[in-house]
Amino acid sequence: MSRRSLLVRIGVPVAALAMFAGCSPSPATAIELDGARVSESTITRYADGCSKMLDAGGGAGQYTPGDIRRVVVSYVGEGMIADQLAREYGVTLSDSDMDQAKQALGNARGLLADNDCAQAVDGQLRLTALVLSAKGKNVQKDAASLAPVVNPRYGAWSPTDFAVAGTGSLSKLSTDR
Repeated sequence: MSRRSLLVRIGVPVAALAMFAGCSPSPATAIELDGARVSESTITRYADGCSKMLDAGGGAGQYTPGDIRRVVVSYVGEGMIADQLAREYGVTLSDSDMDQAKQALGNARGLLADNDCAQAVDGQLRLTALVLSAKGKNVQKDAASLAPVVNPRYGAWSPTDFAVAGTGSLSKLSTDR
């Protein structure tokens, strides 16, 4: 085999991977939005905490580890959106705003008993608190215009659901883009 054909055989796939990598976070990144990134290791820690809380609440075996990770990534994405919009609106969320958001959790407040899980759920709380506190702002519309980039292993961000949706497969593109 000539050196040229070997370079072509190796170079084309490498170039294709490089182009694909420009569209998605690195394998070590679970989700990112405008330069803010959350690592896979952080998601693992949060998901482990939430799994413990679900097990303690009688939910053992009801959710797959992948389901829990997708929900955790969704919570984190909601928090990233809330942080960006709060900066744009010039809003600082107060303890009172966060307490109101916690009340909206209902029975899911038990997830806050684990510090790691609570850090994930805090993202959803921040978005809920922003909706409650940003009077005169269309938070839902503004939030839908932001699209965190999700590691393809989870699927894709759904701007209408503010959550990760799709196949969660690296070999099959998500249909919920």
